[in-house]
Order: sequence, then C-alpha cells, then structure tokens
Amino acid sequence: MSRERILAVAIAIVTVAGLLTLAVLPGAIATASTDDEPPSRLRIEDVAIAPGHVSGGTATLRIETRLDHRGGSAENISVLVRAIHLDSGLVEATTRTRVPTIDGERETSIIENLSVERRGGYRIETVVFENGERIAEGGKEVRGVDALEPAYERTAVDFHWNSDTSGLPPIDYSIADVHDDTASLNVSTYLTNRGDDASENVRLVFVARQADSNIVADRVSVPVGTIEAGRTADPSATVTVPDGYNYYLDAILWKDGVVVGSARSAATRPVEAALGERDADGRRTVRFGLPRGRQRKIGADDQNGERRRSTRFHRPRRYRRPSRGGTTRAAKRTTMTETESTTTSERSESESNREETERTNTDEEKNGQVDHHARHETPERAGRTKPSGDPNPRKYLYQGALVVLVLLAVVALFQFYMSALDVIRTFVADRYRPLFNAAFNLVVLLAAGIGISFTVRSMD
Repeated sequence: MSRERILAVAIAIVTVAGLLTLAVLPGAIATASTDDEPPSRLRIEDVAIAPGHVSGGTATLRIETRLDHRGGSAENISVLVRAIHLDSGLVEATTRTRVPTIDGERETSIIENLSVERRGGYRIETVVFENGERIAEGGKEVRGVDALEPAYERTAVDFHWNSDTSGLPPIDYSIADVHDDTASLNVSTYLTNRGDDASENVRLVFVARQADSNIVADRVSVPVGTIEAGRTADPSATVTVPDGYNYYLDAILWKDGVVVGSARSAATRPVEAALGERDADGRRTVRFGLPRGRQRKIGADDQNGERRRSTRFHRPRRYRRPSRGGTTRAAKRTTMTETESTTTSERSESESNREETERTNTDEEKNGQVDHHARHETPERAGRTKPSGDPNPRKYLYQGALVVLVLLAVVALFQFYMSALDVIRTFVADRYRPLFNAAFNLVVLLAAGIGISFTVRSMD
C-alpha cells in the first residue's frame, strides 16, 4: 500500500471517529441559548461646554456629554465630571450622575452643571463607569472664565469711541467760562445702544480729576434715560476746575446702581492751551498766525528786497535710436550675402555626392554585386544583431499565472481553516472543543502529508 493511501485511510478514520463522538456523547453538541446577547460598548462621542448662571464670584458651566452606545443593554452606568484649575492643578468641583439603562444602538446625552470660581481657566474631565469599572474618559479645556459678565453687568450701551483704533477721544471738552483762577469746562460724550432692544435707564457721571495729585476737582451726574436700539445719545455737563493744572476727564456709566462702563480723556492745561499764558501783570497774550514749525521758506530775496525768480528753458535733445549691436545696414547686407553663398556651395556639394552615390549603386546592381536588403540597410540597423535563443514569452506568462493560482489557493485554504474552527467553536460544547480542535488539526496535517508525498514522487 502506498503512502498516499495510508494517509487517506487515516484521514477517514479520524473524521468518522469525530462524527461518532458527536452523535454518541451526550451534550457534545452545544445548544444555542436565547438569553445570550452581545456585550454593550460605550464611548464618549462629544463633550460640549456652555456658560450658565454667572454671578460676581462664581460661574456655572453647563457640560453636555454625548455617549455612543453599541451592542447589548448597558446597565449601571454613571458619568463623573470634574473641573481642574489650569494654574494650580487642583480639583475645584466634581459631580457624578447615574444614567438609566441604555438599549439599542443610539446616542445618549447627559447634562451636568459645575459651579466654579470666576478666574483663570479649567480642564473639564469626563469619566464613564460601568458596574464600577472605568470604560471611557475624555477632557476639554476652557479659558477666560473671568471674562464672563454677570447678569447685573450686562448692557448693550457703551461709549461710541472707546478704543485705541478709533482715533477720536471718547470725551470731548470745551471752555465755557473763565473767572479769576477757575475755568468752566463743557464736557460731553456719545453713548450708543448696540443691542436689539431699548436699553434700561442709565445715568452718566462726569469726574474732573487732577492728574498730578489725583484729587477730584469736580463731579457732575447726568441722567441719560432709555436709549433706543441702534441710536446714539450725547449727554453733556459743565465742570468747574482750578486754572493751571492738568486734568483727567472721566465718564462713568451706571445701570441699576452698578458701574457698567467707563471712559477717560486727558485735558492738558485747557485754559492756557486755548487763551494763552498769563504775563507779569496777570494778563493773557493771545497769539495768532502760523506756528514756527509750519512756516517754510518759499524763495530767496535779492539785495533790493525783491523776489528773485529765474526761469530757464532747456531745449530737449533729439532722441536717436541706437543701432542694435553696433552693426550698420551695409554690414548686415554683406553678412547675408556671405551666408547665402555658403549655403549655396554646401547644397551643390551635397547634390554632387548624392548623384555619385546613385551612379555607383546603379553600376553595382548591373554587376550583381549588391544585395537589395544590404543596400537599404542603415548604419544603425547594421549595428543591431538578432539575439540568439530568444525565450518564449508564453512560458513566463504561464509561470506567473501559476504563482497567482498558488497564492489564491493558499488564501482559500487559510479561510477554510478559520471557518472550520468557527464551526467547531459554535456547534461543539466547551468541554469537548479542545478534542475536536486537535482532531481537525490532525486531519489538516494528514492532508498536507498526502500533498507533500505526491510532490516528492513527481520530482523523482
């Protein structure tokens, strides 16, 4: 009996023994359970943070965590959210929420509120627990929490020019009256409602503060009232200050007893800048005319004091177009003539050589000494030689196709092997599964032995 037959008989014995074992042994075939379901899978899909209630010292962060659920039912789920300060690294606030049972493949939103101190930034960490075990976590940072405005500070009314890019001072002033050593300044500003609704009742306080000593020289309160949406109001007042000092003019905006805005402009000795300085007798000298910095010398006077002007006319030069390359037309004609003569001589020499070659070929054809194929052969063709023993391209195509088929067969055998293991894992009970796995691997080895034996015999 040959080796192949022995291996085939062994395969048959192992296969029959396995089938008999499944049929005879009780409980060898696994029964499908209707209660089994795939395990649940939860992951954090997104974390969104929005501001909530803001007071003077704290801010409430509204944190929405979206969980993506796949698989079976998720029970005993809880979500932990904590806020860690970015500067100190300390946990400022923590909250934990229990989530009801999640069924089906869907997303679930959990909303939690954290109250933190209104300063700096925080890192918000979210941790998901299932049966007390951490299964997912994520985090997001928020900065500038101190920039959140409390509800009592929010207003749509602001100074129209209160930025460095506008180029205009937010507060205007002019001198209304000067008496002895005091001056009355007319101070005004512009307030614009940039909201969509009419503003609340607001009032404005003008303060004149001495720049050197920071002493308040005068203070005036002006009621503004309600400003319609998209409109501008121009409240004004008169403050009285001592003469001869520099002042800061401050405008403070109030709403319901709370300061909601402010602006400042500088007044550098306003009376002296407008009316001039006092002399020894206490009188002011007012100068008119252009400052020295803006006077400029227009012309020079001669010895007689008259304006001397000189007018000079220049006759424009006639433009002459230069020749290209410095070559004259006569030289160009000479060069062209020489070029044509050279071309004509070369053409005549080439025609004479061609006629001589044709005459020689005609004589050789008459004498039968020239081969027609050799006569039309070019030097490039003459240098080429036909390779000897040119291989057949079909042989390489067959070999390539054979390699591809072998690879496909290996892949198919591997897939069949994995599928067979899955079948055993599905239909065979757990306690008999190792035995059937060993039997199947033995069958595979015997089949491989048969293939190796055929291959060795064909090589011999």
